[in-house]
Amino acid sequence: MMWCDEHTPLVKFNDHIQNAIDLCVYNVKTVKGKLVQNKKDLNTFLTGQTNNDEKYKVSYAFRKHNEDFLKLIGHAPEEDESEWNPAIDKYKEWCQNSLESEFKDSVYESFLIFCVPKNFSTVKAYLSGRTLLTEDSQKEELQKVHQKISNFDSYKADSIESGEEGLKKWCEENLEKNFSDSLNVLDEILPKVISRCVKGSEITDK
Repeated sequence: MMWCDEHTPLVKFNDHIQNAIDLCVYNVKTVKGKLVQNKKDLNTFLTGQTNNDEKYKVSYAFRKHNEDFLKLIGHAPEEDESEWNPAIDKYKEWCQNSLESEFKDSVYESFLIFCVPKNFSTVKAYLSGRTLLTEDSQKEELQKVHQKISNFDSYKADSIESGEEGLKKWCEENLEKNFSDSLNVLDEILPKVISRCVKGSEITDK
């Protein structure tokens, strides 16, 4: 066990005795102890990272429609939820309390699922691997898409500059949006970006 190997041989063992009891025995008492026993790096979880508000927000945005998740953290979002709190505070509290709680398989498995940060934060990173119409090689495709959507009501409502260059600029700006900026990045902006800026996507008036 990494933590045990680093700390139990120390001269000042008494400084770590409670951690040693909780984490270093085979019959672990806490979820944290089980993670250590299974050689999980605690720093890879939301609870082990500093300045983690952004990561909690991104994770919450992608889980806010998961009923099991919402029940676990004790949050019932309003239909038109637009503010991060109290959801983020409840999310943080649940992960931290679960980490320190008595070990149970159900809590441990839920922690592994819900307290791991996403490996992306921006719209562009989320779409990694997809061909974007902002690429120089996609000028012809960009032009085709612009011709199809330029008269859509939703497109006009976004006050996008004229021509395919206006569409390209809109795509570039919105690809850089961070899911932690606001809750509508996932629900409203992402579908538009996929429809307007990703090659091969279904083109819709939204």
